[in-house]
Amino acid sequence: MYNGRAFVNTSDRKVPVYQLTKNEIDITNKQIGTIYPNECFGMHASEGNVSFIVFRNSSGGISRGGFGSVNPDYTPYCERKSNGKTLEKNLPDGAGLYSHTLSKNMNWYVGTHKQSTPLPKGTIIKIKSSCTTGADYPSRIFCAGYRKPGGKDVVKEFCIDFLTVGSMPSNRALL
Repeated sequence: MYNGRAFVNTSDRKVPVYQLTKNEIDITNKQIGTIYPNECFGMHASEGNVSFIVFRNSSGGISRGGFGSVNPDYTPYCERKSNGKTLEKNLPDGAGLYSHTLSKNMNWYVGTHKQSTPLPKGTIIKIKSSCTTGADYPSRIFCAGYRKPGGKDVVKEFCIDFLTVGSMPSNRALL
């Protein structure tokens, strides 16, 4: 598996996600989920015929699948921020980083090591335009730094789970 990228479905249509074959190089005809308009998801290259999709299933868990013949229109996750109800365009700062605010206290990881203290709700997270996600942890997005409420900017590479809380504008981990 390869590093992927985090995206948002910017189309106005629901896009079905299908189960992958056992060797994960193609899809079956069994639909296992749907990516809704404004929903975030991860996409990874595969050695097969389809891209590997990571998304929240109807039970709220993280699932893997693939798109069939219909792909959504999508944009990098960092370019859309949530106001808690809908998505808005997000512009980069002078360093080319995109700011998002944590919607709740969140675990964060340096490498694969979970840090002892969660980042608090309201922390500003800085994301590069590549919106890279992990190969071994595809629901984690790489971040370039943070600023805790009332604190100063900290430049530090780390990962945070962008799909664990929710994937829609009203329940995303990173608003």
